[in-house]
Amino acid sequence: MQRKVVYLNDRPIGEASTWAEVNALLADKRILFIAKPGKAEGPGGFYVHGSTLNGGQGERRTLRRGTDGAAHLLESKHDASVREIAEVLIAHYGERAASHASLQALKARERGESRKVEVWERIADAVIKAMRSREELLERTTFIHRL
Repeated sequence: MQRKVVYLNDRPIGEASTWAEVNALLADKRILFIAKPGKAEGPGGFYVHGSTLNGGQGERRTLRRGTDGAAHLLESKHDASVREIAEVLIAHYGERAASHASLQALKARERGESRKVEVWERIADAVIKAMRSREELLERTTFIHRL
């Protein structure tokens, strides 16, 4: 079979001759999609379009040793993306944002999509943290206004 260029959101990321090879390429590059991507095949290549959690870059995490000897996970640039997605969900769903993210994780688990489960669980955690920080800020502001 003829090898074709694989495009992710109109950017070439590699070559493949079948959709199975395209999926393997996406997995090798550790590309995580927020939702099911759109896919099309043309004479010049394979075209994949969709919102990615990590912008098409493999996720990298850095560990450092703390004074207590425990390994601590340093924040990666992808954590910022997760927080941004959490803020979008909060703006759209309000107090139901965490439930929505958890529901998406459950649906992904039922479909056997373990990578998406992890992504949606991280988003749900980020939503909860953002909602808590908003509540704490509101409580502090209310307390200051009472003084």
